[in-house]
Amino acid sequence: MAIPFGRIALYSVAGLVLAGIGVSSYLWWSTRIGRFPGLEERIAEYYVLETKRQWADAYAIRVPAFRSSVPKATYVSGMERDAKDWTLKSVKILYALPERDLVRVKIRFKEVAPKGYFRIPTPEKFPGLSESERARLVKTDASLRDTAVETTTSDWSVWQNIYGVWYAWETGTRGHLSLNTRLVAPD
Repeated sequence: MAIPFGRIALYSVAGLVLAGIGVSSYLWWSTRIGRFPGLEERIAEYYVLETKRQWADAYAIRVPAFRSSVPKATYVSGMERDAKDWTLKSVKILYALPERDLVRVKIRFKEVAPKGYFRIPTPEKFPGLSESERARLVKTDASLRDTAVETTTSDWSVWQNIYGVWYAWETGTRGHLSLNTRLVAPD
C-alpha cells in the first residue's frame, strides 16, 4: 500500500516545524541571562552606578585582575573624562553566551551624545557634490553642533563569577568609554 504524496509532505512539514520549535526553544533557553543566577542583578547594579557616575563604586565591580592593573584614581579620572556630557538613558540585555568560565552578554545601550559630538565633514571642493547638496550638508552639520543626539548601540559586556560574586572584565566601550574595555586578559 502506497502512502500518498500529500501525506508524506504533511508529515515532512510537521517534522520540520517540530524540529524548528525544538531548536528555537534550545537557542532561547541557552542564551537567556536567567541561566546565570545573580548576573542580571549585578549587571543592573553596574549600569546604575555608571548612570549616576559613581565611578569608585563601579570600579569595585571590575574583576580583581583589572583592579590590580589599573589604579582606582586612573579609572575614576578616565571615566569622568570619557563620560563627560554623555547621558546613559537605558540598558537592555539582549542575550548571554557562556565562554569557558566567562559569560559574554550582548547589551543594547541608549545614550545621549553631547552637543557637537557628531559632525559631517564637508570639504569646500568635494568632487561630485552639487552646490545644493553641499549647502544642505553644511546646514545639517551646523544643526548637529547645537544638538545632543540620542544614539542606540549594542556592545558586549564580559563577566566572571568569582567565589559566588559576578565581576566585570569589560562593560561596553560604546565608542567613548575607553576604560570599559578588557585591559587585562582572563586567566
